[in-house]
Amino acid sequence: MLSGKGCFVTDINLYVSKENLDKYIPLLDEIPSDRVGIFNLDVAKTVALSLTVWKSYLEDAHLFVKYFNTAGFDPSVIEDLPARAGALWYADISLQQLSSKKSDDLDIKREAALLKKEFQSAAEYLWSDSEEISPIIAKIKSGAGQVDAGDDLVQYSHLFKTNWELANGRCAITLHHLEQALELGTKMVEIAGNLSHLQGERERNIRNRAGQHLKNGINYIRRAAAYIFEDQDISKRYPSLYQKQSQSFKS
Repeated sequence: MLSGKGCFVTDINLYVSKENLDKYIPLLDEIPSDRVGIFNLDVAKTVALSLTVWKSYLEDAHLFVKYFNTAGFDPSVIEDLPARAGALWYADISLQQLSSKKSDDLDIKREAALLKKEFQSAAEYLWSDSEEISPIIAKIKSGAGQVDAGDDLVQYSHLFKTNWELANGRCAITLHHLEQALELGTKMVEIAGNLSHLQGERERNIRNRAGQHLKNGINYIRRAAAYIFEDQDISKRYPSLYQKQSQSFKS
């Protein structure tokens, strides 16, 4: 039997892993879609509540055995609760990391767009009348989409590098800008090539299902506890996910 807040933190961390979450993926996928809503509860509080329920069950396990005598109650559900909690926690962490990456990608896109405008303005200023270079500029400008935006920066970098003697000192573009264009251009092509938007939907769906799986376990044990302690208030030892505050538990 566990005791003390520190023990719970240590134990739950054993389950906050990709391996633990992957173990549940088949079970999560089996939950009917109409029974899975958006998980909008606080993950940390939900995990903490599940561990309170788990601890109370460990202390009252003999009563569950006495009243149910292995019939009508599956103890594996509550024994599995820490692992379910760890799966939800890891799914939430994964979704947050993906959201952070998307935010970083957005910053890169903004920076790339500003740099492209700077190159475009300088190129038109320098070579709008050049029969040789102006068609190249027009072709670069015709691009659309993230892949083209990345490729445009790479092409501008190459164009200015090739004609550096004509550009150096006559516009705001520097050698640093050429290196920056190559770097941002490559990143833009990588961003356009990944499937982060699809991955985000999958990660969000897994989090919702992991949350539902944990809620199912909590509700299962609470229903059983309500049967055992039928004339008592169980909200403190077996709290609800939706109660505003714990009430006293009569022993």
